[in-house]
Amino acid sequence: GAFEATVEKFDNLDIVINNAGIMNEIEWEKMINTNINGTIHGNLLALEYLQRKSSSEGVIINVASVAGLRIAGYNPIYTATKFAIVAASCSLSMEKNSNVRIITVCPGPTETPIMENVKSKFSENQVEVFATVVKGYRFQSSSHVSKQISAIIESGMNGSMWVIEKGEPAYKIRMPQYEKLRHL
Repeated sequence: GAFEATVEKFDNLDIVINNAGIMNEIEWEKMINTNINGTIHGNLLALEYLQRKSSSEGVIINVASVAGLRIAGYNPIYTATKFAIVAASCSLSMEKNSNVRIITVCPGPTETPIMENVKSKFSENQVEVFATVVKGYRFQSSSHVSKQISAIIESGMNGSMWVIEKGEPAYKIRMPQYEKLRHL
């Protein structure tokens, strides 16, 4: 596959960025397959390769979204796929991968093709709500996100989770422990 071809072409691999993702509430099975299955498959392939390396440390960056950190009614399945990426990435980072750092990145609204042809990706009701919500977004460039990811690769610890939004510097967040969220 593509992963093996990349390793063969460059003869080495230190960093894997799992960034494939689509947003389409109509073709939700395709979205689940791409967003969740693709990311998990990418992690397993990367871990298999990077753990065999005898030299330097490897890094896996899993790109989720701020949608994986909050509930949104206009794109529930997309939100679920991003929650899944956050959970899988955090869980995988807890395994004993001594020479592999697994880091989660959650970009906010970003100018990418994922935002094109929205009407074909949502139900009529979802399109209306989405259009209203998007008006309040402050989009950032994909080049800003890539620069922030480069910095995170340099200094991000295994298991860390980062938010990149509004064109501002990335900041680290922590996954809350459910016991501390108890509401009486």
